[in-house]
Amino acid sequence: MPLLGFMKVNAPKVESGEKRCTIRALRKDKRDPKRGETLYIYTGLRSKSCRKLVTPDPVCKKARPIWFDSRAGVFIQDVGYLKHTELESLAKADGFDCVKDFIEFFKKKHGFPFRGLLIEW
Repeated sequence: MPLLGFMKVNAPKVESGEKRCTIRALRKDKRDPKRGETLYIYTGLRSKSCRKLVTPDPVCKKARPIWFDSRAGVFIQDVGYLKHTELESLAKADGFDCVKDFIEFFKKKHGFPFRGLLIEW
C-alpha cells in the first residue's frame, strides 16, 4: 500500500493533475512503489489537517531509479543522463518553476550524490 505524503505547498498542483510524479528517497524497508500498484496520495499526514488529494486513487505507471550527482548531472534508468531541456521538463513536472530550484531542493534536502525513485502516475 504505497502512501505518498505531499507538503501543503504542492497539494494544489497534485490535486489539479499538474503534478503527476514525485521523486523520493529509497525506503529502508525496500517497500518502494512498483508499477501497477495503487497509490494513496495525501497531504498533512500525521496531523488534524490530513486529507486525500487524488480520487480515485491513481495507479503507479512507472517507478524508475534516479540519481543526482553534482558533476555528472541527473540520470534516470532506461533514459540515461538528462539533457538540459529534459531536465527542465522533469523539474516542471515535479512542481518546480526552474531547474535551479529543483536541483537546490534535492541538494539541500538529501545531499549529493542522491539515489532515489521517480514515481509517475
